[in-house]
Amino acid sequence: MPDITIDLQPAIDGLRLLRSDLEAYYWDRPADGSHGCHRYQLSYCIRQLSDRTAALESIVLHKGSLRLRLRDVSIAEGEELKGAMAVLEQWVGENETFDRVLHIVAAALAAADLLGLRAAGAIPDRG
Repeated sequence: MPDITIDLQPAIDGLRLLRSDLEAYYWDRPADGSHGCHRYQLSYCIRQLSDRTAALESIVLHKGSLRLRLRDVSIAEGEELKGAMAVLEQWVGENETFDRVLHIVAAALAAADLLGLRAAGAIPDRG
């Protein structure tokens, strides 16, 4: 199985942008009624995105490089990692339904976890 190289900067940027979108979405919701519960859920999502961003950043700091070489990656896993990077390019529009927002966030968290778990065992790609 071949090695592949990933760049964590787009993933980190994607998480930051999604967090920013969620903050704007949060402030567009009323603080009372059922929307108050939505705001709490959104604040939870914002914290989770911040945690995933910090986790990827800590990998970069530990490895000393944004570009990491993953060893022995199967074709299926390579496609899964490419899909995870694409998921982190999603954004939340102001008119999105709350359920759609939760779906986007859940997919982004899973993608960040997949990338982070694999990147933690990678080696710096200095080439």
